[in-house]
Amino acid sequence: MSRSILAAGEGREIRIRNGSVVFKTVGAETNGQVGIFEQTMQKGDPGPVPHFHKETTEMFFLLEGSLEFSLDGAPRTVEAGGFVRVPPGTVHHFSQRGESPARFLIMFSPGKVRERYFEGLAAIAAEDGPPDRPRLVALMHEYDQFLEDEDAYLDENY
Repeated sequence: MSRSILAAGEGREIRIRNGSVVFKTVGAETNGQVGIFEQTMQKGDPGPVPHFHKETTEMFFLLEGSLEFSLDGAPRTVEAGGFVRVPPGTVHHFSQRGESPARFLIMFSPGKVRERYFEGLAAIAAEDGPPDRPRLVALMHEYDQFLEDEDAYLDENY
């Protein structure tokens, strides 16, 4: 993507499980300063496991629907029009709990190459069988994402 103006629905889309992520602008287009993606989560999507970022501030702006956010263990429902800022070091996770899909902007600063995490996640999710947890953790670490409880995550089976 090299255009500075995108119409609704434009951008490179990837599928993750039953949702999607559309890259609106990536770090390569902003000298690594910001990445902005439009994400859609379907009803009941559990979202990511509790995690934090060491360097990245992550921000969410809800366009449609609602998400359940937990920041440092404090849950809160955020409806359309709501905004969430997650500073580095803050353990957080979010899930779709409403009756209709949630559509939101997710912004990363610095943006670096954060889209590569989502691309890797989509590739792993598309594989047959259960996810390769050590590979997922390695992907997370490569792109500034760290699990609240890595040992428990690696021990789980589902």
